[in-house]
Amino acid sequence: ISFGEKKSILGMSASSSYVLTSNYYDESEIKNYIALETARRLNMKNVPECEYANLYVNGKYRGLYLVIQKIKEGNGFLNLESGGYLAKFDYEERVKTEDNVWVEANNKYAKVLFPKKDDPRIKDEITRDIERIDAAIKDKNDELTDLIDMESFVQYYLIQEFFENGDADRASQYFYKDGKDGKVTAGPIWDVD
Repeated sequence: ISFGEKKSILGMSASSSYVLTSNYYDESEIKNYIALETARRLNMKNVPECEYANLYVNGKYRGLYLVIQKIKEGNGFLNLESGGYLAKFDYEERVKTEDNVWVEANNKYAKVLFPKKDDPRIKDEITRDIERIDAAIKDKNDELTDLIDMESFVQYYLIQEFFENGDADRASQYFYKDGKDGKVTAGPIWDVD
């Protein structure tokens, strides 16, 4: 659901875009809600707000959905400084589609969501960040703490493990760098059903 301007729906903070999530893989339909609430209580950065809604199309009931603020820069909860970026690890076939700006590094594919234009400098920076982080982890290098916001990665990992997210190591995983401190931050949390 996209609006031309920021609007508040279902009592959430104003955003310009929302997503109707069906929680397809979660029969209880509460896993995403609880994961997002847990992230909020852990004081994780940039957690999107969400509320339940019964969806009717032309008067016909279509089910229970979770309405979540869309993960994008400037949507009311994620505001990056200039020089920053927002990217999302996902399956190769999802990333390599028409009109997507994307990078590949160490057999990982990431769609660049911000900035929206195809900027070779940003693509090089994201590729370099992924390669340096992977190398620091592999070599058990102390440089890792200089490259990433460690608290965000620990919290993100714990959420993924606790909620047994089947996509945790391959899809729907966001990361960003705010132009201020130059460290890569894990998140925002998304899609743990």
